[in-house]
Amino acid sequence: MEIQDLKALIELDETTRKNIEEAHRVKNELKKSVADAKQKISDETWKSVKEQVEKTKAEIDAKVKQASFDNKETFERSSLQLRTTFEKNHKKWCQEIVERCLK
Repeated sequence: MEIQDLKALIELDETTRKNIEEAHRVKNELKKSVADAKQKISDETWKSVKEQVEKTKAEIDAKVKQASFDNKETFERSSLQLRTTFEKNHKKWCQEIVERCLK
């Protein structure tokens, strides 16, 4: 081989090496870009899910609170009605019980 051929071979080798290094650099940048995009999508999805969970939790908490209030109100009304009915009729009921027992 002549010197010219060796120089050409060395230049070809350097060019090829640089092309390979560039290809590896591009490949690594693409991998990083894909990983970053994947992480961004994952973060956005989890953020959205967390927001939806918080919204649903707040709605359920409000419904439970309202149901508790409604149940307490119903209990108070029923208890008052029962107490009023008892106070109005307890003497009559006692008399009826005594009369039935004596028959």
